[in-house]
Amino acid sequence: MRIFGGAALASLLYFGWWSLREAGAAVETETGEGGSMFSDAIAAGESLLSAGYGNISQAGVDAIKRREGFSATVYNDQAGLPTIGYGHRVRVWESFPTGISTGDAAALLAADLASAVDTVNGLVDVDLSQAQFDALVSFVYNIGAGAFRNSTLLDMLNSGDYIGASEQFARWVYVTVAGKKEVSMGLAYRRADEARQFMA
Repeated sequence: MRIFGGAALASLLYFGWWSLREAGAAVETETGEGGSMFSDAIAAGESLLSAGYGNISQAGVDAIKRREGFSATVYNDQAGLPTIGYGHRVRVWESFPTGISTGDAAALLAADLASAVDTVNGLVDVDLSQAQFDALVSFVYNIGAGAFRNSTLLDMLNSGDYIGASEQFARWVYVTVAGKKEVSMGLAYRRADEARQFMA
């Protein structure tokens, strides 16, 4: 996978039906057998990273912090799992009797995100903008590597269908409560935000 920066492509409508719009400078797309490619970014000579060398940007980390929110003490997330800091899942061997500082939470987040970055690098084999890479890391951090590996979003993305992949974010809005799947409005807002970032 290569990563290149580019002009903003779109703003996304909330939940399900998404439309591309011009954002600032016009962005051209070319459609061929492999799907759509962001040809203007390539033509502009944006730097490319070799496959497997993508990394999340500081803006991407900040977006995840905002989406997760910060908790200095352990709480149960919507699925009933113990969580602390910026969405860190507390392992059985971990203990936070006095809570956690924002600095320590940021360090935990960085360690957690390393796995999500590796997952995106290992599973995505099409060109991505930095914003797309950041959005996917956020998505994987939230749903897990296994769910991402088996997702229709990944299948569409690797087939070159960027728009179809962006529409898939809105499907991941369910949380299991007492054995039943329910729509989480918090996840719905998060997915809409990730989809907007993906198409930025």
